[in-house]
Amino acid sequence: MRKFAVVMLGLLTTCFTALVVASSAPTDTVQTLDALGLAFNQDGAPVALRGYLASQGSFLYETAKVENLSAKPISALSFAVLVADPSHRQTTKLLRSSVADVTLLPGKTQDVPVRLLPASQLEDLKQSVSRNPKVTLGVMAVEWADGTKWVFRLPDDAIDFSTGSGLTVPAADQPLNRR
Repeated sequence: MRKFAVVMLGLLTTCFTALVVASSAPTDTVQTLDALGLAFNQDGAPVALRGYLASQGSFLYETAKVENLSAKPISALSFAVLVADPSHRQTTKLLRSSVADVTLLPGKTQDVPVRLLPASQLEDLKQSVSRNPKVTLGVMAVEWADGTKWVFRLPDDAIDFSTGSGLTVPAADQPLNRR
């Protein structure tokens, strides 16, 4: 019983130390991480964003976990980060990714490279857009293996991806811009 109490005391000390360290983190770091989001409601999107991975000191959106909701295999995706002023006083910024080639089968989930919003750029955006900007990652285009595409359009005054609309276009009408 004494051994159990010693182990429990050690665990409690570790948990308390972790709590103190986490709560004493700089406020800007916590606000930066809390301000990042994902577009969960994109009109007619054939994919769903299930999470993202930030790369410390590099990109705030390094990769995104994407699920194929459609019945066809996906061969390419492109993303954008919308940086908006929730008060609508400043113009929003839309940062677009390069096209990512993938092999994403129906119903499957895959980590896809995004490489958007360098950590160093967030401070500049806070000064030009808003001190506490709303930052959201969304999908801008999907290309299926058969060449058909789904594209997403955002209005100029959008502060998130819920106000946009998506549409499917034949293969020859809308090429994805590869960089």
